[in-house]
Amino acid sequence: RLLLPNDDKHENIPAMQVISAEPKQVKEIILPDSSVIILNGGSSISFSKNFSNLATREVTLTGNAFFNVKKKVTHTPFVVHANNLDIYVTGTKFNVNAHTEETDIVLTSGYVNIVMKDDTTKTASMVAGQAVKLDTIKQTLVKDNADIELYTSAWQNKEWHFEETTLASVADYIKEYYGVDVVFNNEQDKGLTITAVISVN
Repeated sequence: RLLLPNDDKHENIPAMQVISAEPKQVKEIILPDSSVIILNGGSSISFSKNFSNLATREVTLTGNAFFNVKKKVTHTPFVVHANNLDIYVTGTKFNVNAHTEETDIVLTSGYVNIVMKDDTTKTASMVAGQAVKLDTIKQTLVKDNADIELYTSAWQNKEWHFEETTLASVADYIKEYYGVDVVFNNEQDKGLTITAVISVN
C-alpha cells in the first residue's frame, strides 16, 4: 500500500510519477486526491507530480487496474489514458484491462464516458453493470452487460464469486487478474460451469 505525499512538500519528485507492479504482485496506490488504484501484476501507472493542482487529473495505465476515483468538490475531471482510449470519470469505481489493444472497461458504480483517441467521434457512455470493449478490427466500441460482483469481490474482498460461470469466462478472469494464459486441452471443457467462492490468493 503506497501513500503518495502532496507534491508541493517534495520539490525533488520527478516531473512524472511512475509506479509499477511486478508480475503476480498487486499494489494499492492512494493518489494525492485520495483516489485509490489497485494495480495488477505486470502493470504500471504514470501521472504528473502536480496531479492535485492540475485542471484535469490524468493517469496513464499500462496493464490492468481497478480505480476508485474520489469525487472532488471542485468537479476536477479525472481521465485515464489506456492504449487508444480516454476514459472520463467523476466519482466512480471501474476496472480497466489494457494489457492488449483490445482494451476493456467494466464499470461497477457511477458512470464514465469513453472516447477513442484516433477518432473522437466514436464514444460510449457507461452506467454501472456495463462493460465496453474496443473492437480493434472494426475500430468500434462494443457495449455489453457485466457481472460486476466478480470484479468488486475480487479486488475489494479478495474472493472470486462464481455462479454457474463458464470455465472460458474463468480463464478470461485469470488472464486479466494474474496475467496468466489458460490452455484447454479439450475445447469442450470451456463450456463447463463452476459455482464457488474461491480466495484470490
